[in-house]
Amino acid sequence: MVLICETKSLHFFPRFRVMATIVTLWLLLFFSGCQPDDPRSIEPAPRSITTEFNGFTIPVYPTATEQLAYAKSRFANTKEKEAALKLVLKRFPQDMNASALARLDLAYLALGADYRLADQTACRRALAQYHQITRTYAGLKGVCAKAYWHMAWIYTDLLGEKRRGIAIYRQVASQFPSELITVESPASWLQLMYPERPDQALVTDDRQLNSWSELARLEIIKNEDDPVQRRQVLMTLCSRNRTGPATGLALLSVLNSSHSNIDDAIFRIARKYIQRGIANKMLVRDIETALAQCRPGGPEK
Repeated sequence: MVLICETKSLHFFPRFRVMATIVTLWLLLFFSGCQPDDPRSIEPAPRSITTEFNGFTIPVYPTATEQLAYAKSRFANTKEKEAALKLVLKRFPQDMNASALARLDLAYLALGADYRLADQTACRRALAQYHQITRTYAGLKGVCAKAYWHMAWIYTDLLGEKRRGIAIYRQVASQFPSELITVESPASWLQLMYPERPDQALVTDDRQLNSWSELARLEIIKNEDDPVQRRQVLMTLCSRNRTGPATGLALLSVLNSSHSNIDDAIFRIARKYIQRGIANKMLVRDIETALAQCRPGGPEK
């Protein structure tokens, strides 16, 4: 398998942080189906009609779905992409779903061309836009889940305000237990090249495999310093899905942070996760390596 991704931060456990970012990739593209309201499910047909908007020549499509699909495609110029997204808002103001998805992308663009270079002003601007999205589109749960998730990510990974970020991740986990991540990337920094064996499943098919709540719990475990709190979240995650990639990455996080001593229950769960033989081999290998450096009966009760 060949995977290309840009990681958010490598301050603690570099190898794990890379794997933790990759899990979002798995949750996204290997396990989710394309939902009917996902703009990427409809390819925009070639059009000869264009319009001048905010200094750019932009193709005009007959439906909001097609117009949004074009706006969400790759652009070399960030300003051009911003103009294409704003054109969706101008042409289809009554289409709540298309407008909400366009505003989500505009909020991300508020961080700048490279989120890693975003200063506090840019982060606060993006946070304000995400917060407004949750107020304007409160009835669109999938949109709100994604907006809150990005808010938590900005707080924990870009601003270093871990407690505020963790609180929002907990909100995502509790308020959106069944909201699934669509085929569209939940995190805009991720890129993928297809694996050598795309027909080979990496984990079992599970309806809760690609939910925002699982992804939020994984982020809580990665950012939580209290081992008791981390264990509680892990046990909740394991009780909901013992075979998913989020669970595997969460186990790996706890194993790497346990300083050689782990809870007997966590040790047994990790062993069973490996023995099932249905998880991604790279993840299983890393869990096995971490387990070899640990012993059961540790203090994390």
